[in-house]
Amino acid sequence: AAGRGGGRGRGPGSGGGSGAADAGPGRGTPSPVAVPRLCRDAAATEGTASVPATAWLTGLGSQESGPEPGKKAQKAEESTGDTPSIYSFLRSSFCDVDIKNLRKVSEDCFTDFVVNRHRRQGGNLDQEQQQLLRESARRCFRQAAVREEAIRVEEWVHFGLLQASAPSHLAHQLLNKKLRRELARNPFLLKDILHAFEAADGRGAGLLRAGDLTASFVGGEELVKEMHLGHDEQVS
Repeated sequence: AAGRGGGRGRGPGSGGGSGAADAGPGRGTPSPVAVPRLCRDAAATEGTASVPATAWLTGLGSQESGPEPGKKAQKAEESTGDTPSIYSFLRSSFCDVDIKNLRKVSEDCFTDFVVNRHRRQGGNLDQEQQQLLRESARRCFRQAAVREEAIRVEEWVHFGLLQASAPSHLAHQLLNKKLRRELARNPFLLKDILHAFEAADGRGAGLLRAGDLTASFVGGEELVKEMHLGHDEQVS
């Protein structure tokens, strides 16, 4: 997904701000989405360079366990003296929710996690309040779930980034609607988009500048021109 300034723009993996391409000329069927190629991948393919992965691409493994909800995300914050990358933090928080280490979280599991976490934090709820909390959790799940049956880690990261960058709830929902259509054709598209975006985000802040695009992607200068990005503008 990509946003620019206060609104939506064009970005890596998108034909618009959504990660979904516009309809092809004279046709009602959208053209396939192409994720811009990273310069480091192109160099590795040509055998001219071996570029190490960004430090936070590995994150905390899904097999790690903790005694209480929130511990893995807290560990990600404390693992370095610097501010941790938003990607590491979001992946770690997903591990907290994925208490069964299934690498996906169902609506029931997510709802139970929210209720149990509230209880562990000392919250006492009567039956009516608990029903309200469960309904709130279910609505949150439906916002985050691109695939209806469960949330996977890439959807969790996507959701977390959108919480900070989407200009409105409607924009968020329209983006996910287009993304679902594209995932039906390419189930790995969201992973590919996030991989490319994260690899280009050297600061781990969930934002790209024009210079990041030109430095990270093959044809990056053309991307910047297509997006009409100024030197100091950001893509999210």
